[in-house]
Amino acid sequence: IYSDQWDSTYGGGFWWSTAKESKPTQTNGLALQLFLRLYQLTGEPLYRDCAYSVRDWLMKEMFDTTTGLYIWKIDGSGVGIKHTEKFTYDNAIMIEAFLLYAQIIGDYSYITKAQALGTKMNTILWNNVYRVYLFNNTSKRINPAWCGWASQAMILLYLADGNTAWLDYAQQNIDYMNLKLRNSTNNGYYAFCDIDGSGVDTRHEGVDQAWMQRVQVLLSNYR
Repeated sequence: IYSDQWDSTYGGGFWWSTAKESKPTQTNGLALQLFLRLYQLTGEPLYRDCAYSVRDWLMKEMFDTTTGLYIWKIDGSGVGIKHTEKFTYDNAIMIEAFLLYAQIIGDYSYITKAQALGTKMNTILWNNVYRVYLFNNTSKRINPAWCGWASQAMILLYLADGNTAWLDYAQQNIDYMNLKLRNSTNNGYYAFCDIDGSGVDTRHEGVDQAWMQRVQVLLSNYR
């Protein structure tokens, strides 16, 4: 709130950093989750109102009505340039934010919004041949964290409505990571590969290891 990262540029929204180079869905979707949780913990109306402001900006500026998904970011001078790529993790974050909104604010129409986002992800960002979520809709690269994030969102959708189809997507996404990106020597996860499993970036990044632990433990409660 006091970081000077929210301003009226592009009609509102939080900047990615204090360098103020762009305003992405990721940053604002996570901020929405933060304010909702703070309101839940404290009952302080300020946090609720901040959540409303972030929600309104995201839905007005970042939602692409043509695809039913959230775009990547806005940057540039004046009214800004909208980068309309659709990233898996951005939309997974928004599913989680809408489910949290329904739970904490009590507006259950946001469950329907989350379900609609999940359906669009499974239409546009899911590859039916390899059964995995794409990094974004313009790339066939796969990463354990940023593609794996969708598994968490799908599990949370299952918890909201009991539809096991969400779990199927979550599990198949994880299965791909274990088949194509797992290091059989140390059981860690590589950073990236092409969708067919070629072109492996053999770096091991902490965020990938953490996310694969997280989503597999979460899925193990239901599968």
